[in-house]
Amino acid sequence: MIGRELENPFGTDITDIDMDLYIRQLKVEVNIITSKPAPTEADFVAIEDNMPLGPKSKKSYSSVKAMTTDGKTDYALSDLCRNTCISQAEAYYGKG
Repeated sequence: MIGRELENPFGTDITDIDMDLYIRQLKVEVNIITSKPAPTEADFVAIEDNMPLGPKSKKSYSSVKAMTTDGKTDYALSDLCRNTCISQAEAYYGKG
């Protein structure tokens, strides 16, 4: 019985998948997604919520942009080392 139900899931039985409904819903969703123009790089890169040095760093896009190349490298490396040391200590001693 179960084998017959699974044999052709795209038919017209009550338990079959309604592909016409699925395609209509998909068409509506694609129309919604494409109704606005695609974002530009400036729409999501050059905003203050962007933290380019990672989730543990609270430096915003404008503060990182103002840093020198050496400052970015030094900051990123020191932040990475600090986070790695903290993670290793928490793994060894436990949190808290």
